[in-house]
Amino acid sequence: MFLLPIVIKAHLDGVPHFETWDVRHNMEAVSRQLFPAVDLRIVQATVPSAGSAPAGKFRVVPALSVQLVVKRSDGAAGEELHKAFVAICRALHGYIVNDPQAGSWKPLSLEGVREVPEPSADLVGFELLFTLSGYFEGSGCGC
Repeated sequence: MFLLPIVIKAHLDGVPHFETWDVRHNMEAVSRQLFPAVDLRIVQATVPSAGSAPAGKFRVVPALSVQLVVKRSDGAAGEELHKAFVAICRALHGYIVNDPQAGSWKPLSLEGVREVPEPSADLVGFELLFTLSGYFEGSGCGC
C-alpha cells in the first residue's frame, strides 16, 4: 500500500500536462517550494469487514490524496487548476495500478474534491481524493 504514491507519481510523470509541474509524493526528500505542484499521499485506509474478502485474505481500501497547488493569480482557477483537474481525472480515474511490488488493486475512483486549507497567502489548491482496493493475505506475514 505504501508504494502506491511512488507508482502513481511515475505514471503522472508521463502525463504531458504535468511536464512543467513538480510532481512529488510525501515520502520523498525534495523541496516543497516548487509550484505548480501535484502532491501525492495516502491519507487513510479502511479495512472493510472480513465477510467482504475471500477466505484467508483481508481487503484494504486506501484513500489517495492528490493535491493540486498553484501560485495565486487571476488565471489560477481557469488556466491552471481547471486544466490540471481535467488532466488528473483523465490520468487517474479508472487507472489500474499494475506494479508487482505495489500489489494488485482495483481501479482508482474519484471520491471527492475539497479545497486545501490555504497553504500560504501566495498559494491556492484543491485536494482530490481517490480510492482503490486490494486484497492481502491474512496469515503468513513472517512477523
